[in-house]
Amino acid sequence: GMARSAFGPPLPAAFALTSTPSDLARFALEIQNAMSGGGRTGRILTQQTAQAMLTPPPYGPEGLGLSPSGRDSALRFTQRGRTAVTDVEMVAFVNHGQGAVVMAHRSPGSGQLIAEILNAIAKTYGWLEYLPAEKAIAKVDPRVYDRYAGRYAAGDRTGTVARRGTRRLFVVGKDATELIPESVSDFFTTDGDAI
Repeated sequence: GMARSAFGPPLPAAFALTSTPSDLARFALEIQNAMSGGGRTGRILTQQTAQAMLTPPPYGPEGLGLSPSGRDSALRFTQRGRTAVTDVEMVAFVNHGQGAVVMAHRSPGSGQLIAEILNAIAKTYGWLEYLPAEKAIAKVDPRVYDRYAGRYAAGDRTGTVARRGTRRLFVVGKDATELIPESVSDFFTTDGDAI
């Protein structure tokens, strides 16, 4: 039923999926239905295949193409994607059939926008286990930031930590993510990306 999805071009990688939010929601529903085991069954995926997709291997956090997290009634899976023009994030709960797909035009603030929309959905629908713990912003002398300037690797991204005025940013290409101080040595971001 994912009629508006395709692998390959226009993306440069042969394995890259281009899709719409509606088609990604259909994909999430197929996994939820396959996992339900009671009455609703997946039309394409078996429960065994869906389970494999949601089971991380011993050497990493992801299953087969998905990032599972939580447990019991909070068990959910997420996936983020990016093209030259869009950012997308999908989150779906395995056991209570809820989820969301949010796509935004790619820009320096698109990750933060997607995170805010998903958090608003989580608050509206009572996904308390999804919502991030609130953090307190520490008052830090901006001169302390100078010791962190330089190039860093964060997961599969390499970027530069630089100070712009009183703000500390992690810059990768044209994208910049603000690093917010939790203490003089710990920082977090508002878009959900761990740095």
